[in-house]
Amino acid sequence: MARKVLMTSTPWHPGYPFRPRGGRVRRIGSVLTLATLSALISAYWYVTDSKRVRQFAEHYLTEAVGGRVTVGRARLSIFEGLRLDDVTVKVDDRNAPDSTLLTATTLHVRVPLLGALSGDLSGVSILAVEPRALLVSSAETRTWNFQRLPRPQTTTRPAGPRQPSRITLPQVLLRNARIEFAELVSGKLVRNNTPIAVEGNLIPDKDKPALYTFAVSARGASDKTGTSLTGWTYPPGGQLSARMRNVDLGGSFAALLPREVREWWERHAIEGKIEIPDLYVGPPADSAETKGDGRGISFRLVTSFEGGAMSLRPDELRGRPTTHPSTEPSAVTTARELAVLPPIRFENVRGALIFTESGIELKDMSLMYEGSRLEVAGSLGGYSPGSPLSLRIACRDLRLGEDPAFVPSLPPEVR
Repeated sequence: MARKVLMTSTPWHPGYPFRPRGGRVRRIGSVLTLATLSALISAYWYVTDSKRVRQFAEHYLTEAVGGRVTVGRARLSIFEGLRLDDVTVKVDDRNAPDSTLLTATTLHVRVPLLGALSGDLSGVSILAVEPRALLVSSAETRTWNFQRLPRPQTTTRPAGPRQPSRITLPQVLLRNARIEFAELVSGKLVRNNTPIAVEGNLIPDKDKPALYTFAVSARGASDKTGTSLTGWTYPPGGQLSARMRNVDLGGSFAALLPREVREWWERHAIEGKIEIPDLYVGPPADSAETKGDGRGISFRLVTSFEGGAMSLRPDELRGRPTTHPSTEPSAVTTARELAVLPPIRFENVRGALIFTESGIELKDMSLMYEGSRLEVAGSLGGYSPGSPLSLRIACRDLRLGEDPAFVPSLPPEVR
């Protein structure tokens, strides 16, 4: 009896499909998926192109800082963000010895992806690794190299599809930063071997995007303890206001002072630790006459002493040598004699010295001299030994020996 075989499918033949044919919707979806992935890969390649990223970073940082910024290498990835290597900031294109203001080994830049595509860079933050700042003062013009920085482009302008409508300063975190000082003398760079190590952050103000507030800790190579600095800086106006605590006068921070103040401190052998509750540096006022040597800047420096020491030179008490009619020629102290007189040394100095480009104000000063407490107030109309001096000195219990060392330093009338 013949057995019947039931065939449930068509016999195999060449071209026979192993799987059922997909519908039109599935085929369209596959094509769209492939096209989307290809577009994403192409966009990623375009966005992370090293040359394009480097040009974008140089353009953004140049407008944010004001000086010309060059980047050696740039790399952008989804996981690591933007990394810039071998970054240099110059104040101008003259290639002068003091043109280079800042170099950094690496900058890690965090840029929101949507912000980078839309041009909104308000959320940018920069981690600067091993930045090196070179601050150079000119012996001829008495100005600093950073004063030649062009003003940053922080004003509103027409927005393009890939161009931000406003350049907003980024948040900056400093790690293992270093500030070096030098002086430009006859076109040659004379470096100061007292660098300062800095750690801290700079945060742009929400209401004023061009204004930075900062809080940093710094320590010089010769300093026993560190110094804290807080304040604000406004790069477009060339202004800085800071408060410094625990400053060692004999350490590296003297290089931060205006030149005339630094030289005055050195002449008077000021020692000890001080507080600086108010430090302001800005452009010179148009309406004010600059009487001092600070031709390039306007400044106000308030120093608070708590137990320091300082010296007073004899020629500052006498002023320029003059011959008084009622004084015998043998009693007249000449400039040569003044030069060999020892300085008058004061200990346990307390009070405030206020320095400006016009001169110095002594406010509520208290000094110890040979066991006597002196209360001093007055002003000095300049920074040279011959500058006008006005002092008011009070002492309730003055103790003098038989031959006080300071008497030859006094004017003839007082002697």
